[in-house]
Amino acid sequence: MKKICNAVVLILILLSMACPSFATVRAYKLGAVGTSDVSEVRCLSCYVAAQSHYMTLETPVGTDYVVPADHTFYITKIFYIGGADGTSILVGYGNDGVASGAAAPTTPVQLTQKLGYYTTATGEVEKEVAIPIPAGKYPYIQSVTSSVYVNIFGVEVAN
Repeated sequence: MKKICNAVVLILILLSMACPSFATVRAYKLGAVGTSDVSEVRCLSCYVAAQSHYMTLETPVGTDYVVPADHTFYITKIFYIGGADGTSILVGYGNDGVASGAAAPTTPVQLTQKLGYYTTATGEVEKEVAIPIPAGKYPYIQSVTSSVYVNIFGVEVAN
């Protein structure tokens, strides 16, 4: 057994010398989805100013995020803080971006029921999810109960 283990170690050493990238493998786990390519990771955010309002997720702040052609964006982790007890949100996508307001994006598709709930206005909600957003679409947040600050992590995956 010791000879087999030594042989495996020797093979791994030889592989790492012949192929330097073999020795350095990084993985990034973001909620329910992982990637080995940090360039696929995205952090999106928005502030929805009032109950029942919509807001397109942005990156950087002030720039609506649209999923690139031939990609699917997977929302993997959601963090938010609401302005009132019991704040909850809905996640969806539309054909265009919208600023915080009562107007929904064109052709909105709601992907979740109410996400999260807490009993104090100062609490933070954190959810691990796997919500796919197709190419060419603008992901949005709709606040169900009050104003809300939202940060989302996710992964862009080539189709």
